[in-house]
Amino acid sequence: MSNADGAVAVLVHGAWHGGWCWEPVVVELEGRGHTVRTIDLPSRGNPAGDLHGDAHAVKELVESLGRPVVLVGHSYGGAVITEASWGTADIKHLVYLTAVVPDVGESVLEGGQAALAEAGGTPAGEQVASTDAAANDVMELHEDGTMSCRPDRAVDLFYHDCDPAVAARAVAALVPQPAMTFSQAPDGAGWKEHPSTYVVCTDDHVLNEAGQRAFARRCKDVVVLSTSHSPFFSNPAGVADVVERLIES
Repeated sequence: MSNADGAVAVLVHGAWHGGWCWEPVVVELEGRGHTVRTIDLPSRGNPAGDLHGDAHAVKELVESLGRPVVLVGHSYGGAVITEASWGTADIKHLVYLTAVVPDVGESVLEGGQAALAEAGGTPAGEQVASTDAAANDVMELHEDGTMSCRPDRAVDLFYHDCDPAVAARAVAALVPQPAMTFSQAPDGAGWKEHPSTYVVCTDDHVLNEAGQRAFARRCKDVVVLSTSHSPFFSNPAGVADVVERLIES
């Protein structure tokens, strides 16, 4: 099977991670004949990095391909693809993988509460606040303005349903994230222009299901996976199924 002239899957990682986290999904999709691109966001490990620089890098990658793109964003990567896809003609579909879906003027941190308000869910808001508190408990803020996840807590936060050896390698590969990326807002919202799918991960310890479903109200379609925050490790075939369906649609 060949997809030489079809859509390309562009996979955008979340905070603290890198393009390396998509490797199992890349193997799945390439094994099915699809073209895949990943990126290391410029903010990765860079105290001077920010959301807008990340979005610009993704936009440049998408526009360089000259083919329709299924653009996938994980976690913080949802904010990145939201801005990167704004005014970008080559987007076939957006996929938010247990990701934030901020509107214009909403930061990563503010977007969840705004989405919950749209959904009318005070109990859900309390649940998200609890999740945020748990996440804050495992973060360390550095003098250069970056944040790191405590290694002893990272498995429970990100990889609790993943193979232990895979989880250990992932924890060792995490890098600091500029804290400002969580307080910046996208300049435009591509999900208002392009078809979008939200992938809810029901056992996520970072962004709980209530928060995800609130964000999902901003998308056109919803898919559910019974995984942690890292389905690219615990269920790469399931992630590939979602992306492949959109590539071929």
